[in-house]
Amino acid sequence: MLYIEYLLGYSLKKDLYMIYFFLFDMKIDKELIEHVAAVARLKLTDKEIDEFIPQLKEVLDAFSSLKEVDTKGVIPSFQPVELKNVFRDDVVSDSLSQEDALLNTEHKKDGYFKGPKAV
Repeated sequence: MLYIEYLLGYSLKKDLYMIYFFLFDMKIDKELIEHVAAVARLKLTDKEIDEFIPQLKEVLDAFSSLKEVDTKGVIPSFQPVELKNVFRDDVVSDSLSQEDALLNTEHKKDGYFKGPKAV
């Protein structure tokens, strides 16, 4: 885990795609880190800022390979896993008769399940 992820309290991996488009061509320097920290209302020391600069550069460099990928003819997908209806069709079928439902219980009275008193 990157130190910046620790401070922010969540993983940056889910936001890296967005960061790539906003910051890839920007100069990563102390002023940018200070601006991001101010927007996020983080108080960072000079030591922390110096640690974040190479980390952010490393993350953005990892995304530089995306410029080399040929995406012509690829349909954008916002859902990586196909969504399917998990519910079965509501089909009428035979059900248990009252006698069959009560067959294995000792707690029955007048053709119904007998439960504890509710006060």
